[in-house]
Parts: sequence; C-alpha cells; structure tokens
Amino acid sequence: MLMLARPPLPDIETAMGATTHRNPRDGRREVSVRHVTGFDRCQGGFPQRLSEQCRHALMNGAHSLQAVGLSMSDVVRVIYLLTDGDTFQPCLPLLRDVFGEARPAATLRLVGGFDIPQVKIEIELVARERRHTA
Repeated sequence: MLMLARPPLPDIETAMGATTHRNPRDGRREVSVRHVTGFDRCQGGFPQRLSEQCRHALMNGAHSLQAVGLSMSDVVRVIYLLTDGDTFQPCLPLLRDVFGEARPAATLRLVGGFDIPQVKIEIELVARERRHTA
C-alpha cells in the first residue's frame, strides 16, 4: 500500500499544545492554546477548589505560550468553560493579576461536564504577536 505524506502547511505548526498560524492581513503570529485544565503537576492531580484549578490552568497556559515565545500579556481572547457559572467569582482577582493591562476579550461557556470528572474549569487562550515598531 502506497502512503502519501501530506506536506506540512508553512503557516501552521503545533508545539506544546499550541497551534500557531499567521494572520493573512498583517502577518503576525496568532497562537491558540486549547483544552488547558487546572492539573497540578507537582501534586499529580486536580485541586478541589475552582480558584486553585483556575490558577493552575493559567500557569499551564502561560507555560504553553512561553514555549512559542509569547506571554499572557499577548493574550487577546480567553474562553472559560465551567459547569457552574456561579462558582467563578473567586477567580476574578486572579484573572486581574494575570492579565493586568492586556484585558483580553472573555467568554464564559457553561458546559454539561468534562471528560475527567475532577475538572472544574478549562480555558482556551488566543494570543497575538505584537506589532514590531520601526
């Protein structure tokens, strides 16, 4: 059986859970990091409190962005997925600290549940490379 390899697309790459592409209008890199959970790598599990899972999810997302040369200050959009929107309030001070002046667009989506029952929050980040000034 003959297997044909598809050539990689020049403007798309995947690294550390981050999908990167170039914006066709201005050529800047845009990076999407999806399915980021609050798994605590040191403890080897998910914290019980939503605010702690949120903190770990943001740290894990920051790590993925750092691997492709971006940071949380480059984030332009965040999607928070939760099973209960009423529990999100304790996360707000943390989000202000993490995003600071960036103030990305935010969407809160309520979902029926996650594949892993211990997950309380999942985030998706979209970051954009900054314009280079001459």
